[in-house]
Amino acid sequence: MPHETTSADLVHAVLEEVSSFLFGGFDAVRSIQTIHDSIDVIGGGAKSVYWLQFWRIPSAFQ
Repeated sequence: MPHETTSADLVHAVLEEVSSFLFGGFDAVRSIQTIHDSIDVIGGGAKSVYWLQFWRIPSAFQ
């Protein structure tokens, strides 16, 4: 990791890994049952535009 790495770079890397694992889980579920075209987001994350966008982008690659 170079000295130029920012905290934003680290957050981005962590979110990339988290999304990779989450959507790997979706693939596993999708292999045994149908997942509908929409996902309901509840709780505090439902109020965050960033979190909603986080879920929206990978779901386009179904």
